[in-house]
Amino acid sequence: MRYSIVIPVYLSRKDNEWREGDVVYDHPTPINKQGTLIRTLESLEVIKKESFDVILIISTTTSDIDNQVDTWLEKRITESKHIPKNLYTFKEADLKKLSNIIREKENPLLSISGYSQVRNCGLIAGIINESDAIIFLDDDELVKDKEFIKKVDQGLNKKINGKKIRFITGMCPEGESGSYIRERKYSPWMAYWDKIKFQNETFIKVIEGNPRFKLSPLTHGGLCVIHKDIFSQIPFDPLVQRGEDMDYNLNSRMFGYGCYMDNQLEIRHCPPPRIHEKWRSFREDMLRFLIQRNKIIKQNKASGIKVLVKTKDFYPY
Repeated sequence: MRYSIVIPVYLSRKDNEWREGDVVYDHPTPINKQGTLIRTLESLEVIKKESFDVILIISTTTSDIDNQVDTWLEKRITESKHIPKNLYTFKEADLKKLSNIIREKENPLLSISGYSQVRNCGLIAGIINESDAIIFLDDDELVKDKEFIKKVDQGLNKKINGKKIRFITGMCPEGESGSYIRERKYSPWMAYWDKIKFQNETFIKVIEGNPRFKLSPLTHGGLCVIHKDIFSQIPFDPLVQRGEDMDYNLNSRMFGYGCYMDNQLEIRHCPPPRIHEKWRSFREDMLRFLIQRNKIIKQNKASGIKVLVKTKDFYPY
C-alpha cells in the first residue's frame, strides 16, 4: 500500500507578530525561527521501512511572508539530520498552478489558508501522488514507534462487521513521556466550558481495554489515517476553521464510514506555547460546534448520505 505522510507547516510573521486579518493558528512558527519541523522529520527515521512519501503543506498566516517561505524551508532541510527519501512540498504557488489548470480561481475548497483548507490541500496532494492512504501528522510531533507503518497496515486490513476500516486515529499524548490523559490548570471559565474533562472521558472510553479498534467519537488531526475510499469522496468543510478533524469524523459517518481509535498507534505531541489569547480559540470553538450542531439538526437523505447521525453518537465529547 502506498502511503503519503502529510505534514501541515504553519508559518507566521517574525517573532510571531500577529495583525488583524492574519489567519489564526494555535502555534505557527515565526518565519525568523527554526521551529519544530526538523525534529519531526528526524523522528521519521525510526520507522523500519521507508514505505512512504512525505508531503509538507506550507501555509502562512499572511501573504506578506510568502516570498520568504522557500528560504525558510531550505534552511530547515539543510539543518535536518534525516531527510525522508521522498520529500515533497505543496505551497501557495503550487495551488495557484492547480487552480489555473482546473479553471477554478475562486473555489473556497482550493485555498491554503485555514485548518480545513490546509487539510484539503493535503488530500489533493495525496491524490496527485496516487496515494492509497494519507497519514496526517503535525509538525510538532514525534514518531517513536519503529512499527508505526506496520500498525497502520494492520488497521487498514482489519475488518469490522465484514467491512474494512478506512479511517483511523491514534493516541497523541503530550510531551516525550506521560499519559494520553490531558492535564490543564483550572480556570474559572472551565466551569462552563471544560472541554478537557470531556476529552479525557472520551479517551478513557475509546483507548482503554479491548478491543484494539473502537469506533471513536473523536479524531486527532495530528494522527489520522484516511484511505482513498474516503478522501476521494469527502473533503474537509472549508467553513470549519477549527476542529476540522472532529468535523471530518461527523461528515464521514454521514457517508457510511466510521473513525476507529487504534489503542496501539501513537505519536508524541510536543507543542510550543500557543500565541493567542484564550478567547480567540474559544470563539472559534463556539462557531465550530454551532456548525456541527446545525449539520446534525438539518440532515436529510441527500445523494450519497447513508447515515443520519445523532448528537449522542459523539458522546461524551
